[in-house]
Amino acid sequence: PAVRHRDDSRVLVGILGGSVAGQLGTWHSERLRGVLSELPRFAGREIEFIKLGMPGYHQPQQVLQLAYILAQGGQFDIVLNIDGFNEVAVPGALNAPQGAHPLFPMNWSMVALDTPNLEVRRNIGAVEFLQHERREKAARFQESWRRRSPLAKLLWKREDQRLAQRASRYASLVQTFTPDEVPFFVRGPEAWHDPDHELISACVALWKRCSLQLASLCEDAGIEYVHFLQPNQYLPGSKPLSSQEKASAYDAEGPYRPVIETGYPLLRAAGAELKASGVRFVDLSLLFEKESDTLYVDSCCHFNADGNQIMSEAIASELAM
Repeated sequence: PAVRHRDDSRVLVGILGGSVAGQLGTWHSERLRGVLSELPRFAGREIEFIKLGMPGYHQPQQVLQLAYILAQGGQFDIVLNIDGFNEVAVPGALNAPQGAHPLFPMNWSMVALDTPNLEVRRNIGAVEFLQHERREKAARFQESWRRRSPLAKLLWKREDQRLAQRASRYASLVQTFTPDEVPFFVRGPEAWHDPDHELISACVALWKRCSLQLASLCEDAGIEYVHFLQPNQYLPGSKPLSSQEKASAYDAEGPYRPVIETGYPLLRAAGAELKASGVRFVDLSLLFEKESDTLYVDSCCHFNADGNQIMSEAIASELAM
């Protein structure tokens, strides 16, 4: 349950953000619990995570989440806000090209429109077909004697990566709508559809205001608030990419690279302003700067277990202060 109440036997840690925060709070929560449990401040107390990170969530949805839970009488000891990627990627690379309001939930057009045009439906079908092909080929390979061959395994992986990249390209084409297909409840009330750079700047300014609001909500409720800017592979110089990451976790022609290259320097600068204003802000965008091993698992933003371990240790290091 999201609504819980403090007591002396446990520490309630809320984790806000998108899918990176969601995966840390679910699949990798034991890694985070393990490093936090070693801190003297948590000695003898059970650490419980209130898992609020959801795929595609971006500000101001974290503010709405926290306010909604507090309004119901929910309590936290600590709130960790781990975000940044979705704040520029969802508005700039997904919603705005669809004609959807940038601050609405991810892929709002696909949720709100009952009957997208024929071309959109065709692209959706192509994505599903390619994903089906990946599943079928993987199943056949696992049942084949060739699975013991390193060469056959390499060839299968390359084919799987090729299919995944094709599926990603078709998925990006799903974002195309003609103006007459975008009704008011999709595009929203405000004129947010500025040129790319102005849109990203506006989203970063909103992100900063939302963090200030989260900090204020937490302060009023006696909650410790810490804001982390997550790493991302498209920030130049943020990680030496392994050969596997270059093949499957970096798409130079995809929709995310340009918005991250534009938006992350702005997020880092706004984060420094948050810190100067008294918000406990930690910039993790260069967390993997010296890590040459494979940590990213897709062409979006997600990490493997090793990446989540490194991030857990960075979070624990901050909470130890």
